[in-house]
Amino acid sequence: MRTTNQTVENKVDSERPKRVPINGQRDKLVVKGIPEHLHACWVNDYNVEIYKDAGYGFWNGSAVVGDNHVDSNSGLTSGVISKNVGNGVTAYVMVLPKEFYDQDQKELSEEIAAKEAVLFRSQKQAEGRYGNLEVQHGGKVA
Repeated sequence: MRTTNQTVENKVDSERPKRVPINGQRDKLVVKGIPEHLHACWVNDYNVEIYKDAGYGFWNGSAVVGDNHVDSNSGLTSGVISKNVGNGVTAYVMVLPKEFYDQDQKELSEEIAAKEAVLFRSQKQAEGRYGNLEVQHGGKVA
């Protein structure tokens, strides 16, 4: 008798946790429950002051950390969220309002675009590269 299949088939979708395939990856650092208007990220302990100076603050509300797995006691956590990430490093969940995050990303994109423009311009003008072509005909530049 196959009660396992019958049990699975009889469960209501809303009660059922999200299925993760056997060969699928589980995300131990995912944080669920942070409001949409905030950008959240994990910050290693040695970078906390840099992020504070940029306007980030510790998330100290409720959240769920990590996908479900057998050896965890994952569930609703409240207070400052931290996790040991190895080699004696602790990471903390820090948040910034999305408007500031979007502004920072826009400035970063503009800076990258400016650097790429200089890089590509210098590549075009380098010896052996295609660039401006001047042809002289009878002493005149065409």
